[in-house]
Amino acid sequence: MLVAMSCSGPTARKPISKKTNVFLKESVKLNRMLNSREVLLIQNFIAKDSVHDYKESSLGFWMSILNVNNSEIYPKTDDIVTYSYEVYNLNNELLYAKDSLQVKTLKIDKQELEIEGIQQGIKLMQEGEDAVFLFPSFKAYGLVGDGNKIGVNEPIKVIVELIKIQK
Repeated sequence: MLVAMSCSGPTARKPISKKTNVFLKESVKLNRMLNSREVLLIQNFIAKDSVHDYKESSLGFWMSILNVNNSEIYPKTDDIVTYSYEVYNLNNELLYAKDSLQVKTLKIDKQELEIEGIQQGIKLMQEGEDAVFLFPSFKAYGLVGDGNKIGVNEPIKVIVELIKIQK
């Protein structure tokens, strides 16, 4: 009888605490509050900017084309684009000048960028156009900022020049 009892292994126990969705619910609530605050900041910026006519995109940012090109050729997946840009905060203070960021090349939808919104915005531009984009933080540097001039959860203004599209 001792041999039979010694062969039985430990029995599994049920966890004492139950999992809850409190963290997830709080996270969603916090993100909604942050997004609402940033949208309000962007709308206030737009109201003060009488020079540009901004349109809200379905992708979560606002844009204004500065010089329209009527070629009807937009970048598509696998196209290589050459562009330059500069970054401002919503107080219109220049954070990164075009000269310091240099001209960039990008293979559309095949490379990730620090500012996610730039790739999405470039796909709405034509060769030779300049555009002003207003990106909420989730389309820019998000929860961490850039560790230098762009803070945590900071919406930004980016002026992009689409220099060339290679098909």
